[in-house]
Amino acid sequence: MPEYYYSNTSVTTELTGNAGTGDTTIVVASASGYPAQFPYVVALDYETDAEELVLVTAAAGTTWTVTRAFGGTSAQAHSAGAVVKHVVNAVDLQDFRAHQDASAGVHGVTGAVVGTSDTQTLSNKTLTSPVITAAQINGADLDGTLQGNPTLDGAPEFTGAPVFVGGEEFTDAAAFEAATGELALQVRVTGDTAARVQFSADGILAWGDGTAAADTVLYRLSDALLGTTSRIRVIRPSVESDALATRVGEDTNSRFILSADGRMLWGTGAAGADTTLYRSDANLLATDDRFVAQVETMPNPTIASGFTANASVGRRTCGVYYVTVLVTNNVSRPASGAGNIDDVLMCTLPSGWRPPAQTSASWSNGITSGEGRVDESGQMVLRTAMPNSTIGIGTNILCSLSWVG
Repeated sequence: MPEYYYSNTSVTTELTGNAGTGDTTIVVASASGYPAQFPYVVALDYETDAEELVLVTAAAGTTWTVTRAFGGTSAQAHSAGAVVKHVVNAVDLQDFRAHQDASAGVHGVTGAVVGTSDTQTLSNKTLTSPVITAAQINGADLDGTLQGNPTLDGAPEFTGAPVFVGGEEFTDAAAFEAATGELALQVRVTGDTAARVQFSADGILAWGDGTAAADTVLYRLSDALLGTTSRIRVIRPSVESDALATRVGEDTNSRFILSADGRMLWGTGAAGADTTLYRSDANLLATDDRFVAQVETMPNPTIASGFTANASVGRRTCGVYYVTVLVTNNVSRPASGAGNIDDVLMCTLPSGWRPPAQTSASWSNGITSGEGRVDESGQMVLRTAMPNSTIGIGTNILCSLSWVG
């Protein structure tokens, strides 16, 4: 039913200018006492043969916007000075009688009037803060919206396709005090012997196939951290699609992207990704950019008798080792005509810095040079020198080698 507004204090006024039959704006001498809300009805040329009812739909002071020929009257031409009066009219009286006789569509609602004791089927109803004590709520019978904080007592069953919108709370009989692991909500498909999805009082979401206990879970691991003991698989429509992307604060682009084809991409968050890592072939990782890996340094080796420590350097990155040891020789060590010298232990490399198998090393003291070896135990041994040369006392010996660990 339309809604109109009324006032008991409106003054009888008059037009200050002519109004043609098609004009939708009129100007009156006074708007004193007229309703502040719209619409309301006035008569133009009140109590004359040219009387016309119009619906005032908006006003700016004494300038009114109107809908012409209201309530079955005809649009008329009105001259300046025509009497304008706020009136009750036949439409008002007809609405009252229609409302009195109606059993549906009354009090601003559509549909049938809801009785307090008779049995009725309701549809498209909005219930605000209801308390429902029935044992069953069937989607086909209660097809509406529960708003506010509805309380469902007993053992309600939801069938059909109910939709929950807002801040619903599901608890057991001891509200907000359910034991850890106790179910608060579960969903089954007809014929299931177990829940397909369930929500427990401790916040754990769990899924199953409906025939056995849940086998997939998602839960709060710690502050602002979700955890799962299951796997997560992301299926995307194309290889270029993002499977995972992360941003910080107000970033306009992702700082990290894992795409559906396995590529990993990084950027600053302000522009598109500029660094990639991907599988380029079987058992082969590649990047189109530079790669900088962590470099570790070696502790000092243990220097053997007959030598004095001078300096040592050991570095490794990505499984590649490079080691140099500089010692001062304290014993004269002659070489034969074939270049052989008595095998002599120079030092022992620290644990974690030893080759996986015996590895050759080279050494030099600036005068003569030769070959050595380092075995799995880390012992660095000098074995040969230039034929008929001598490693003199006080000379520095630099021995170096590299290997892939």
